[in-house]
Amino acid sequence: MYQKDWFMRQIDIGASVLAKLLFNKDTPAYEIINPEQYTAADLLYSRLMELLADSKINEAEDLLFAEMDTNDIDSYLLAFDFYFRLSEYDDAYLEQCDFSRDEVADGLMEVKKLFGVDL
Repeated sequence: MYQKDWFMRQIDIGASVLAKLLFNKDTPAYEIINPEQYTAADLLYSRLMELLADSKINEAEDLLFAEMDTNDIDSYLLAFDFYFRLSEYDDAYLEQCDFSRDEVADGLMEVKKLFGVDL
């Protein structure tokens, strides 16, 4: 139990630091700025949120890695938001969706690596 609490705190701290340093935000929440003119990141975000709402975490992660643009800072925020959301799910729900805390951490580390962020 202690290790899980520590893990969650590390993700929360990392999320807060990255959000503040890179995006000047308190949390890594992706926002659609202009709903009348979606960007590629906005469309991807919408599709990811639909998959998460349907408990399809693995499909959502596959889509994220297939379609995110590593040259677009909005895609980085979107990916970070995605993993921050996953980190807030409880272990039972993640397991029910055939996902784990380790996969959350691994995915976040892979995103940071792809975007060249070393924080």
